[in-house]
Amino acid sequence: MTRPTATGRTTGAAAPTSLKTDNARLRRDTRDLTEQLELALAAIQRFSVDNDRLRSALHEARSITPLPRRPR
Repeated sequence: MTRPTATGRTTGAAAPTSLKTDNARLRRDTRDLTEQLELALAAIQRFSVDNDRLRSALHEARSITPLPRRPR
């Protein structure tokens, strides 16, 4: 016979099934979070490369002397 305890969990025969279900869900969640973390890291790496390129372009643009415009 299974009865809910004060924490809402069941005791008896349903406990191993619930534990297996919880473990499977946690494994899926962990796998999903790991994939999301890998995507986030890749995005950060890409942003770092883009940032470096943009900073280099800005630095090069600043070293160009602007010419005065001719009057029309």
